[in-house]
Amino acid sequence: MSDTSILDDREAMGALDAGGMLRILWTYPEQFEEGRRLVADFEPQLDLRTLLRDLDEVLLLGTGGGSAAAGNLIAAFLFNELRLPFLVHQGYNVPRFVDERTLVFVVTHSGNTEETLSAYQQAVDRRARVIAITSGGKLQEWCRREGTPMLEVPGGLMPRVALGYLMVPILSLLDRLGLVAPKGRQVQEAVEVMAAMRSTIGSDAQTVANEAKQIAAKLVGKIPVVYGRSEFSEAVATRAKRQFAENAKLLALANAVPALHHDEIVGWDAPPEVTRSLGLILLRDPDEAEKVRRRLEVTRSVLEPRAGFCTEVWARGEGRLARLMSLVYQLDYVTVYLALALGRDPTPVQIIDLLKREMSGK
Repeated sequence: MSDTSILDDREAMGALDAGGMLRILWTYPEQFEEGRRLVADFEPQLDLRTLLRDLDEVLLLGTGGGSAAAGNLIAAFLFNELRLPFLVHQGYNVPRFVDERTLVFVVTHSGNTEETLSAYQQAVDRRARVIAITSGGKLQEWCRREGTPMLEVPGGLMPRVALGYLMVPILSLLDRLGLVAPKGRQVQEAVEVMAAMRSTIGSDAQTVANEAKQIAAKLVGKIPVVYGRSEFSEAVATRAKRQFAENAKLLALANAVPALHHDEIVGWDAPPEVTRSLGLILLRDPDEAEKVRRRLEVTRSVLEPRAGFCTEVWARGEGRLARLMSLVYQLDYVTVYLALALGRDPTPVQIIDLLKREMSGK
């Protein structure tokens, strides 16, 4: 049974949120600060800059929602800066181009993601330049055995809420390797923006003044649809789709302009009883180019009459990273509030656990 009144009842939310997801969201700013400190203390057994000789591309291997989301957000953040291709790959096998001229980040928070472990071994066999980021598990054992540089991050979190421990270290390592300009100020602004947002979207802020709670309440009974823009907030939309699935236990859709204007938009000509079941969230950014701004405005004007609910979420901050993370932060809160309004504990992912048992034959 859904009950949006729970969003203004701290005791009831706490009882349902048995895994403490709201508490973890509150600590995102501190997590991002700690992620930066981890790299400052990272002293591998080799000179990291030797990894850069004759480099052709950077590949991130990460299958889970936290690892892949970190890679996609980094690619969006650095879209206008990286001179080498930065690619994110999920799955058991590495692309054919991977060789000794590829820098590979292997990212699995648990260290036991079987697809990532398989891809890691292939990257090592092809003599790629590998750096691993994990909290332990088999990957840690294999890195120690093979002498692979490995950054150990804190464990004990669901990977989807460990972004600060996965994303910030990669950014800091790219900085340390000399592949990008220093990102300390951008990370600090992102921390400050998220910290400031807590007073307005955190669990203590009542629904009447809390945009994240208001959006969650209006999404009850709807299928969330999140649209961003390519080269920037498409990564946020994809992240939100995964968060709606894992936190709220809901299927969701994600896409971006201009691509969706060439195919998916036609699906909104479905019968009204279908489109009225959709709750549309448009991701907006003060830095939008005029053509993008126009496309998003037209998208809203065309789709709002068809949708059951439509709203815009605007990025906050000056720097590109702060603006990205402000969108991620607000939508993460929305997905958790929606879970609670639907009477669901946001932490457990029972169907994933079932799939793992079935795959292992246990």
